[in-house]
Amino acid sequence: MESCTGGLLGASFVSCTGASQVFVGSANVYQHYAKNTLFHRTGIDFHLKTGDDALTTYCVEAMLQAGKHFFGADLVIATSGLAPSEGEKVSHASNILGLAQGDVLFGVLYQGNLEMDCISVQCARRDHFMPSTVDAILSRVASMCAKSSSLV
Repeated sequence: MESCTGGLLGASFVSCTGASQVFVGSANVYQHYAKNTLFHRTGIDFHLKTGDDALTTYCVEAMLQAGKHFFGADLVIATSGLAPSEGEKVSHASNILGLAQGDVLFGVLYQGNLEMDCISVQCARRDHFMPSTVDAILSRVASMCAKSSSLV
């Protein structure tokens, strides 16, 4: 369930041989309409009203729950954040969590365990933001899953 990584998160999973044996699917849901439609169709009680609503842990958790319901997967990852604007100085946005450009919220739902985190990816060029973000998220997800597996 990607909202700021442009499908690169899903693409990183399917780039491996045999991915179809374990990878169920992914969804890029950028606009509020797409997210709200997904939430409605999967029975998730959450509705985005403003731009700030997408930049909350509530939205990321709703995306995780919608992904779990829609795909039925054991591992669900959801992302939401603020990509840096080309040539602009990174500044704090006026959103609920005070996220700055380059900050990405992500959540992982794995074996019933839900974890949230926020990473800050500062890149000189906007075209480096998504690959750098995906690399950082995958590293954190691997750690989260390893931790969750050791608890089971």
